[in-house]
Amino acid sequence: MKTGRLFWGTFLLVVGAVALLTRFELIHLHIFQLLRFWPVFLILWGVRALSPQPAVKLTITIFTGAALGILLGSLLSFSFWNGDEDSEESRQVQEFIEPYEPEIKNASFSLDSGAGEFVVTGATGDLFAASVFSTFGKYDYSKESTTDAVRMRLKMRGDVHSFRLGRHRNRVELRLNVNPVWDVDFDIGAARADFDLSQYKMKSISIDAGACDLRLKLGALMDQTNVVVSAGASSIKIAVPESTGCEVHLDTGLSGKHLSEFQKIDSDTY
Repeated sequence: MKTGRLFWGTFLLVVGAVALLTRFELIHLHIFQLLRFWPVFLILWGVRALSPQPAVKLTITIFTGAALGILLGSLLSFSFWNGDEDSEESRQVQEFIEPYEPEIKNASFSLDSGAGEFVVTGATGDLFAASVFSTFGKYDYSKESTTDAVRMRLKMRGDVHSFRLGRHRNRVELRLNVNPVWDVDFDIGAARADFDLSQYKMKSISIDAGACDLRLKLGALMDQTNVVVSAGASSIKIAVPESTGCEVHLDTGLSGKHLSEFQKIDSDTY
């Protein structure tokens, strides 16, 4: 049998089996731990290229197909993206509020978290408010302030990018005041993020994520807003008001892209 048919047959069989077994909670696999072992694939294919033995080539082909199938199957059944609940003992529910003072003209907020679900839900009469539901552990909140500016940070305790066994959830809902000029920085892992920032005066927006499903909606309340998004294998949709001018610079490699009503200036500028 040809190695190509063996590879794809093994790959598809394992993807389906892993996705089915994890859905019924018969096994628990997490993509983040598995991805740490990606150099193993380079070693295996190096051995395959050097070995003259057909049996060795065949074995490595089957093993590689199975390993990649496990990776994809664990990604398809990623537990952050479903409604599963965890044990009562592991849940952490936190509320954070920073009062608003009229003299505050500028505010910055940064979120440092692992994987999960992150939402900007709307405005608040306070300067900042957050609701957190997490089975990863607790968040810490800190701030620095001057007469007319406040810098706030919400950070998950410990190593936010470390792997944790079991099924977990991590949801953060944010609300901001519409009056100050904002700088926001989101450092998150593999995530589902829905950021509607259209009602805020956004000076700068920075998003650093892993594999994510990102929805970002921008407004037109500032003369200029600088947006930087860095992510892994992701689905990213950014909505820009039709009334505004916008220049986009892309460094996407082989990724697909669609920029409606934008004019292409060169290979990566629209």
